[in-house]
Amino acid sequence: MLKPGQLTIPKLRAAAQKQILLPLRPRLLTKHTIIDTISDLRKSPQLYLLRLLPMSSPLADAAAMAKMTPPTGPIPWGRAASRRMCAGVYLDRAFRNQLLRTVYCDNRRRVAPSYGFDLVVVLTHAWRAWRLELIQQLIVLAILAVALRIAPWTTLIAAAALAIWYLGGSLARIGKGLGEYYRGQRTYPEFEALKSRGNLLGRAMLAALIVFAGLAAWRLHTSTKKSDPLIMRSGVGGATLVFLAILAAFVIIGILRQIRLNHLRNKDTISARLLIGRRLSTIAKQQRHPFTVYSGFRPFVGSGLDVRTWSFAQRLVHHKPTGNEPDEDYLVPPFRAQELVRRLKTMIEQLRDGGDIETRLPGLTVTDNVFVEATHADPYRPVLKTTAGSEELDDAIAAVIANSSDAARHYLACQVESWGGEVVTTVFVHVSLQGRTLYLEFSTYALLPTRHEYHVIDEVGGTGPSAVIRAAARSLTDVADAFALPRRLAEALGQVYAALRAQRDGTHTARRGVNIGATTSAREIAASGSDKNYFQLRDVLQHSKIVERRLIAAVGDFLKERNVDTSEFWERATTILNNGVMNTGKGTVNISDSAIGDQARVNSGVSPSGGGPPPSASGEAGAA
Repeated sequence: MLKPGQLTIPKLRAAAQKQILLPLRPRLLTKHTIIDTISDLRKSPQLYLLRLLPMSSPLADAAAMAKMTPPTGPIPWGRAASRRMCAGVYLDRAFRNQLLRTVYCDNRRRVAPSYGFDLVVVLTHAWRAWRLELIQQLIVLAILAVALRIAPWTTLIAAAALAIWYLGGSLARIGKGLGEYYRGQRTYPEFEALKSRGNLLGRAMLAALIVFAGLAAWRLHTSTKKSDPLIMRSGVGGATLVFLAILAAFVIIGILRQIRLNHLRNKDTISARLLIGRRLSTIAKQQRHPFTVYSGFRPFVGSGLDVRTWSFAQRLVHHKPTGNEPDEDYLVPPFRAQELVRRLKTMIEQLRDGGDIETRLPGLTVTDNVFVEATHADPYRPVLKTTAGSEELDDAIAAVIANSSDAARHYLACQVESWGGEVVTTVFVHVSLQGRTLYLEFSTYALLPTRHEYHVIDEVGGTGPSAVIRAAARSLTDVADAFALPRRLAEALGQVYAALRAQRDGTHTARRGVNIGATTSAREIAASGSDKNYFQLRDVLQHSKIVERRLIAAVGDFLKERNVDTSEFWERATTILNNGVMNTGKGTVNISDSAIGDQARVNSGVSPSGGGPPPSASGEAGAA
C-alpha cells in the first residue's frame, strides 16, 4: 500500500494510464481524457482519487489516509493552553498578580502539578507584562514630577482633565447599557444598578468640571503675563500638554503589549528567550515531580473538577472451574500491587502508541504519582529534592506502592490532553492489597478550558496591525490608572522584595508552623467557570469512559491470568459502568443534561442493574 507521502505526480500519471480510467469508463479513454485527468490529479490528487478510485484500490486507501491527516491550519493548537494563559497575564492584571504573588513569590509552598501547560513559560510572560506596566507607571510618575516642579497649578488642572476624561468614558458605557435595557437585552435589576451608578458618576463629573473650571479661573486671575493668550494664562494649554503626554504613555505601552500578544500566536516563540533564574528553575522541577505535596482536602490539586469517583474491594479467591465450588481465599496474594500497576501502565501506553490513526488515543500519558499531605511530608523531604528518573525516586515510588497504608499514597495518573491542553482529563487509579483483598479506586478529574477572553490571540482580528490600532484606542480608557499610581508603585516595590526573597527554595528545610503543601494552581485559576463548547464536554466524558473501561478490562484479564476468580469482579464492574455515577464536589458534571460548571448538581437516577449495592452519595460503589 502506498503511503500519503508517496503520492507523487509520476506515480499518479502511471495510475491514470494503467489503473484509474480503465475500470471506470473505457469508452472515454482517449489521449485528451488522460491529459485532463492528470491535470486534475495535479491540482488535488487526494480528493480526486477518493472520488474516482474503487474502495478496494491500494491508491484509494493511501488517498484516504492522506485525507485523514489532521490539517495544520493557521492556528497553532499545539500549545493552546500555554499560549492563552500567557495572553491572560497581559490582558488580566488580577490574574497576573495572583500568579506572581501566590505561585512565584510563595517559596514556602510546593508548586502544584502543571497539566496541559508549562508554568515556567506563563510566569516568564507574567514578569514581562509586569515590567511593561511598571515602565508605564514610571513614565507617568516622571511626567507628573516634572510638571509639578515647573507648574503645580497646571498639573492640578491636568489631573482634573484626566478625571473628566475617565468619568466621561464611564458615563458613555452606562448610557450604552441603558440603551440595551430598552432594547430588551438587560434585566430590570441591572437597569437599576446602572441607573444608580450613573447618578453617582454624574455627580462626580459635575464636581470634576467645577474643580477644573475653578482652577482655570484662579490661574487666570493670578497670572501676571497679560500678554500671553488666554488659554495659556488660564493654565489650560499647559494642562493639555501634560494630559496628552500621559495619554501618549498609555498608548505606547498599550501598543507594546499588543505586539507581545501578536508574538504569542506563533507557537514556536512562546518559550523563546526564556531566562531561567533560581526560582523558575525550582518551579520547573516541582511542576513535573512525581511527588505532590498538598494541603487540606485537595490531594489532586491542579487537576480541575472532580468528575467521578468510585471504588470497590475484590476478594482474592481461587478460580472455580464450574462456578459451584466454595470460595477459597488466597492465604498469600498471587501477585504484588506493583505488578498490577506495571500491567496497567503497559496497556495504557499501547492506546497512545498505536499505529492506526483512527484507533489510537493521542495526547495520552500515564505516570506514577505520589500524594502526601503537608503535615506528614517531613519524612519525604529527601525524596522531594531528587529529580525525575533517578534511582532514589524510583525506589521511593516502589516503597509507597508496597506500603499503601502510609501517609503517602500512590496513584497511576492516566491523562488525556486534548484541544491543545485546553481540556485535560485525568483518571487516577489506586491499587492496594491490604487484608488479602484487592482494593481499586478510580477518580476522574477534568480541567475546563481557559477563559474566553484569553482566546483573543486565536480569534479573527485578535492579532496583527488592526489589533495594534484597537489596543492603542483601548488604552485611552485606562488613564484612570494614573490616579492609582502611588498604590501601584508601592505594590511594585513589595513585589520586587518578595521576588528576591523567593529565589531560595523554602520547602527543603522544616520550619515550625510552615505548611509546604500546594494550594494554588495557575491552570485552575485560568479555567472558565463552565463548559462553553459541547464537544469539549463530550471529549471529557469520552476519554474518561475509554480509559476506565480499558483499565477495568486490564485488571480483569490480569486477575484471570493469576488464577483469581473474576465473577464477582465483573459483576461489580458492570454495575459501576452502567450506573454512570458522577461526583463533582464544588464543580459539577450532570450526566442527564451533559453540563459541567460551578454549583451544578449530581443527577443520576439510574438504579443498579444487579450485583452489589447502589453507589453512595460520595460516588463510591459499595464493597463486599
